Amino acid sequence: MAQGARVRELLSRVRVAAFPTHYTVPVASAMMEAIASGTPIVGTSRLSRDLLADGVNGAVVEPQPEVMAATLKAVLDDDDLWSRLSAGARQWAGRFDAQGVAKQYLELADLYGHGR
Repeated sequence: MAQGARVRELLSRVRVAAFPTHYTVPVASAMMEAIASGTPIVGTSRLSRDLLADGVNGAVVEPQPEVMAATLKAVLDDDDLWSRLSAGARQWAGRFDAQGVAKQYLELADLYGHGR
């Protein structure tokens, strides 16, 4: 498996990343790497809203090949749409820095009475 920096570098060369998942439990690592690279995401409604915000850093679509293909084509062909989603992805990536994630864990611990 490629190291994180190499994965981000490869993803930075990709115009859009597709995640047509049917998982009932979200898988996040590849999506977070794509977002950190400024790569818009096209995925299904099964992806976590913590990772994919429709119209912000990508597009949420029905898990049907025709719909996924049409949306991928739209992002690939529309430079303005791509630029907006890419900028949104880069902004969204700030949510996943080490301090931000640690803060979220601490807030959860406080919420459930296991805080500091």
